[in-house]
Amino acid sequence: MKPMSLDILIIFLLFLFSLKCNAKTEAEALLTWKSSLFNIPQSLSSWSLTNATNHCHWFGITCNSAGGIVELNLPNCSLSGTLDELDFTSLSNLTKLNLSKNMLFGSIPQKFSALSKLISLEMGYNHFETSNFSEFKTMPTLTYLSLRSNNFPVMEFPSFILNCTNLTVLDLSVNEFKGTIPDSLGTNLVKLQYLNLSFNSFSGLIPSSIHNLVHLRKMILIHNQLSGLIPAEIGNMTSLEQLDMNGNSLEGKLPSTMSQLENLMYLDLSYNYNLTGSIPTGLGKGGLLHFANFSGNGFSGELPESLCSGFKLEYLDVGYNNFDGALPSWLRNCTELKQIVLSGNYFSGSLPTDWGHCTSLTSFIIDANNISGVIPKEFGNMTNLHYLSLASNSLIGVIPKELGNLTSLQQLSLDLNFLTGEIPKEFGNMTSLQHMNLASNSLTGEIPKELGNMTSLQELSLASNSLTGEIPKELGSMTSLQDLSLASNSLRGEIPKEFGNMASLQNLSLASNFLTGMIPKEFGKLTSLQHLNLASNSLEGNISKEFGNITSLQDLSLASNFLTGEIPDELGNLSSLQSLDLSNNSLFGHIT
Repeated sequence: MKPMSLDILIIFLLFLFSLKCNAKTEAEALLTWKSSLFNIPQSLSSWSLTNATNHCHWFGITCNSAGGIVELNLPNCSLSGTLDELDFTSLSNLTKLNLSKNMLFGSIPQKFSALSKLISLEMGYNHFETSNFSEFKTMPTLTYLSLRSNNFPVMEFPSFILNCTNLTVLDLSVNEFKGTIPDSLGTNLVKLQYLNLSFNSFSGLIPSSIHNLVHLRKMILIHNQLSGLIPAEIGNMTSLEQLDMNGNSLEGKLPSTMSQLENLMYLDLSYNYNLTGSIPTGLGKGGLLHFANFSGNGFSGELPESLCSGFKLEYLDVGYNNFDGALPSWLRNCTELKQIVLSGNYFSGSLPTDWGHCTSLTSFIIDANNISGVIPKEFGNMTNLHYLSLASNSLIGVIPKELGNLTSLQQLSLDLNFLTGEIPKEFGNMTSLQHMNLASNSLTGEIPKELGNMTSLQELSLASNSLTGEIPKELGSMTSLQDLSLASNSLRGEIPKEFGNMASLQNLSLASNFLTGMIPKEFGKLTSLQHLNLASNSLEGNISKEFGNITSLQDLSLASNFLTGEIPDELGNLSSLQSLDLSNNSLFGHIT
């Protein structure tokens, strides 16, 4: 018995010694790599020789019960360097490696193939390069693989992945992979739950074999060069929650089988340009759909009410298609809707008054259609609106003063209609407004001085109306304004000197009015101004020398006024000037 006990003791001691040696080897491998990095972040301060026997407590390290390193988690640690000095043969027990969101670069070393036990590999958001991925071929146990956003050379779908039959997550997005998506992806990777191939150059057809991916919950193929029909077999992928294929060249009708995707929550088919026909009846009937984007295609027919069958729809964009007829009445019943985009279609008829009850809406964009009638005053009840665009329609009547209740509104576009009457002074209450365009209507009356309260405004266009009276000096309080156009109206009086306070102004057009008096010398304070058009007025007097301070000016037109005197030499300071028109005045001199 004693010799046997001695043998067991010796074996046990040898085992402990081997563990200690292995642990020392692992620690040494990591320290060698650390010393090769270009910058050593503070997070790796625990990695040191003096602490080498305690490596399981180093930052980013997880060990098994025997003290071997099984996880190396260093995401977003500002690591910069290569993997050349990292001896992966000493880390052969790794099951998880996460080096994502760093500044690592260079090729993947051959010793990387020693990581045969890897289950999860995250190397995204770096600058790695490799030409054939041979280093990855011995990783059959991988379930999670992300190579997102690296510098891999242009190549076809990495074939080693098709042997990783246990994969549940695959992310190859934001690289330069090309060629077709292999048909065997749908037969080999049947455990996939997440697939992201977006922002590559994959081309050809979507393989019909994808119907085997019955566990897939998210399929993201955006911004590739995929073409052809969406395969009818997609209807078998009943676990799909997100289907995103925008920015490809898909064509033809949507398969009716898409109505079988009852777990779908997010659908984006936008900007394929050649998808046609009607949207399948029953699409969204599972009642879970909250995001649907069909914009930038050739869809027509009626929008199916099933899109809102669960009343969870929050975002609907069908812009720039061929839909026509009256606005879908069921939309007003989608109580969770926050954003509606119907622009660039052929919708007709009037705006329903009861849409004013859609108080959850933050965006209502219906420009470039054939909508007629008046703007309902009930729209003033949609107090959560941030964006309201009714531009390029055939709307008539006055602008309801109730729109002034929309104090959260950031953008208002009513241009290119047939609106009449005055601009409501209540608009001055919309102090969150950043962009307002009322151009190309038939608005009359004076510009309300209350608009000066809109101090967040960056763009204001009232051009091409029939506005009269003087320009209110209160507009000078809009110090955030970058673009102002009051051109082609019947405005009179002098240009307010307070315009000199609009230090952010880049574009100013007051052309084609009946403005008189001198050009304010305060314009010299508008040092951000790039485009100034005061042509076709009745301005008089000299051009002030302060114009020479507007060194950002690229285009200046003072044509067709009654300006007199010598052209100031200071205009020669306008080094950015590309276009200058002083014609049809009584000026003399030259510019040096």
